[in-house]
Amino acid sequence: MSETNHTNEASDASETREASNTAADADDAADAGEFRPIDDTSATEPALADGSETGGSGPNGYRCRVCGRSFPAAHLLVLHGGVRHPSELTERESAEFRAEYEREERQIRSFRIRALGTLVVLYFGFLFMYAIYAS
Repeated sequence: MSETNHTNEASDASETREASNTAADADDAADAGEFRPIDDTSATEPALADGSETGGSGPNGYRCRVCGRSFPAAHLLVLHGGVRHPSELTERESAEFRAEYEREERQIRSFRIRALGTLVVLYFGFLFMYAIYAS
């Protein structure tokens, strides 16, 4: 019976050492100054107030090297870095942020134009229907 307890204690100690080594390796990678994909699928993310997760956990996620927040896509991580941690960015990361910011700005502008066009078509469509059916 004591052999089993001693064996369990030894395996627990080795798991603790492995976990601390993995955390140290992750910290070293973060200090390298680059955004990196999350390689730990067992990491739990802090929940938001509504109970949803911040996303990005698993092999497809990306974690901020400064604050540790995770994102499901690399472009979201780049935008986060430029908005929340601009003083921490390297020149390459700053260039990536500017390019990504401009791309997102074009997408938003395109969405606004399409939304305005849809509203104009709906407005005049209802106006013509009213004119036809009210007469």
